[in-house]
Amino acid sequence: MSEVAVEIDEEAVETPEAAAETPEAPPEPYKPSFSEQDQAFIDDKIVGPKVAKQRQAERELETMRTELEDARSRIPQQTRPNIPDIPDAFDDGYEDKISARDDAIRTAAAYDAQQMAEANYRNQVAAQQAQDKQDAMTKTVTDYSGRAQKLGIAPSALQEAGARVAQEGLSDPVVSYILGLDQGPAVTMYLAKNPQTLSELSQMSPMDAAVRISGEIKAAAVMKGEAPPPAPTETVGGGGFQEKDGGPAGAVYE
Repeated sequence: MSEVAVEIDEEAVETPEAAAETPEAPPEPYKPSFSEQDQAFIDDKIVGPKVAKQRQAERELETMRTELEDARSRIPQQTRPNIPDIPDAFDDGYEDKISARDDAIRTAAAYDAQQMAEANYRNQVAAQQAQDKQDAMTKTVTDYSGRAQKLGIAPSALQEAGARVAQEGLSDPVVSYILGLDQGPAVTMYLAKNPQTLSELSQMSPMDAAVRISGEIKAAAVMKGEAPPPAPTETVGGGGFQEKDGGPAGAVYE
């Protein structure tokens, strides 16, 4: 029997490694692009002041920590004294030992009272801070609801949209930023209807998210009718001014 030569094209043969499907790379987080003029405005008016305030707050906090540690290092650390056992009546120096024990009892009682007073003070400060934070949040939410009413957004619709946005887990700074915006309720409504955008925001740093919200998202919320456009400016009376048909620059009409 004659042998048959078979020519094999090695390049055409797939190896197991080549046959395996290459996993698709995850999509990159959204990165907004701005013109040079817009980027300069953002850096100067939005990012710059926030970074400066943040760094100033960090410096002040570090200074306070340093001063507090220095003050603590110069204050002798007080400890609760040990109260000796009652001496035997027949011990030498019985009266002196009884007197020393009485002094230790009084010192321990004063120490316990001081510790209790300090603990009560810390609890009061913590309670006041919590109350102040709650009051500030209540005012923020009240103002937020008032802005929603002015924008013509029903409370039930805003509550439902807020629940959807909350499920995505935006960071507290981003949530606070939205609550403080004049168009915050409109932004919430828009994000609830655009889960992809909401998901992208949840993966951004608070500063990047704030930049995107203040620009692209807020504008889109107005364009999509989540909030009415700003009212036209009043026209000065008299014959020297002619009203343009198109309205003021930047106004958007549905």
